[in-house]
Amino acid sequence: MPRHGENIYRRKDGRWEGRYWVGKRTDGRAMYKSVYGKRYNDVKRELLLRKAELCLSPKDAPQMGRDMLFQDRAAYYLEYKAKPFVKESTLVSYQRLVFRHLIPAFGAIPLNRLEPETLQCYFSRTAGTLACGTLRNIFSLLRTILSDAYRDGKLAACIWENVRLPRRCKPDVRVFTQSEQIAFERLAIEEGRSEFILCLYTGLRLGELCALQWEDIDWAQRKIVVRHSLQRISQGGSSKVILGTTKTVSSQREIPLPGFLYDMLSGLRERSPEGARFVFTGKKGYCDMRTMQARFKRLTDKLQIEGAHVHTLRHSFATRCLENGIGIETLCALLGHSAATITLRYYAHSTEERRLESVQDFTLLSA
Repeated sequence: MPRHGENIYRRKDGRWEGRYWVGKRTDGRAMYKSVYGKRYNDVKRELLLRKAELCLSPKDAPQMGRDMLFQDRAAYYLEYKAKPFVKESTLVSYQRLVFRHLIPAFGAIPLNRLEPETLQCYFSRTAGTLACGTLRNIFSLLRTILSDAYRDGKLAACIWENVRLPRRCKPDVRVFTQSEQIAFERLAIEEGRSEFILCLYTGLRLGELCALQWEDIDWAQRKIVVRHSLQRISQGGSSKVILGTTKTVSSQREIPLPGFLYDMLSGLRERSPEGARFVFTGKKGYCDMRTMQARFKRLTDKLQIEGAHVHTLRHSFATRCLENGIGIETLCALLGHSAATITLRYYAHSTEERRLESVQDFTLLSA
């Protein structure tokens, strides 16, 4: 039996078959082609991509434009507007949002029948079930797909403009207290986990830490040049680790090394295996994110520190910088944020504390 509202069937041999319209015969009858797969989701994804390809055909484009479903336009956007121009990890995250959220909600609706009320109902209904950040990511991608369709003349109005979303959530920032950091540093040094000391005093992200190579260290200038990030992407029920570029262009940055970090890395270099490419190694020549997280958890479990994760080290670095009087613009550059407003959004609590401390010592000048 086909899934409801879709031309996808389970065959007797156990495979799934999806059929899609490709044109008409000379006698006026419809012509179809099929795609096959072991899993329903694989067939559905491939079916949407094949339909998107038809959008490029001049012969079929007018009819497809009039009756195109949202799912077809979304597939077209992923294949031809996103895939050639974004990182692989970004494309995978777009695909996940489209297939998990947008297509179930709007996929079967013709593009020209989407209404602002339809969009608002979805976001109002899911506001209590999805995280604020996830909901905003879904809306951001939906807006991109619809605005692209609008510019191509497939939508008559900007139907997304008046959609109201929940108020932006305050970032949940877990920071080591000074006593926690002292205990953590001592244990990390004792167990030879210099990678976490490096994070605490450079603010590297987890992927940047795992991707750090010896060629990224400028020994003469005593600095780290952040160029790459290791990322794990999931697709088709499995996952793989890729060495890619940093999170954003702004994330490519130079971080000066304090003297003790320079000495620590020099010692690590002397002890590293001959021909080693990565600073922190594992069974595959590099240490992946899961292994790094497991190492971190063993340390925090020993110390009975709760609610911390590897990114806590980055947050703690930023907080210690502010406590030591480093300005927000300098911190923004060290963290690789694209704008100081992003830094303030995450660390406003630290700047508020500094402001309170700065006025508490005021005395009456005329006294």
